[in-house]
Amino acid sequence: MRLLQVAPLFVLPVVGCGKSEAIPINTVTGQVIYDGKPAVGVQVFFMPENGMNPAGVPSNPHAVTDSDGNFSLSTMTDGDGAPAGDYRVVLLWPREKEAEEEEETPDRLFGWHDARHTKLTVQVKEGANALPPFKLAKVTGPPPISEGVPGRN
Repeated sequence: MRLLQVAPLFVLPVVGCGKSEAIPINTVTGQVIYDGKPAVGVQVFFMPENGMNPAGVPSNPHAVTDSDGNFSLSTMTDGDGAPAGDYRVVLLWPREKEAEEEEETPDRLFGWHDARHTKLTVQVKEGANALPPFKLAKVTGPPPISEGVPGRN
């Protein structure tokens, strides 16, 4: 008898779940320059400033730079772009396999642009977005120890 009293609670959230509104995705292209040269193989992630993807968006917009340091973001399908909004840009640049064994960190950027330390931000607007290049200075070691992002923790 108790099961019958609880069962309607599991049915209610499903009722009314029909078609969801499609989230508009906007093309986003850009380039990563490191020490004055195109950075090849940089993993680019756009993290929503509010910390949450819109409903119906399965992952954060992401890309990998090509031989010229260029990227085209993907969210739903390859190269489709990103929903409009404000983003923090996370950049990770994996070392090549041979060098990875010799170095302490697998990230050539030493964490300067990881989720905790990045200061790169962008606003994706409706329509096509051709971002100015991310011009990164050469780094030789990790950033100072962070106490977190002000206003976030």
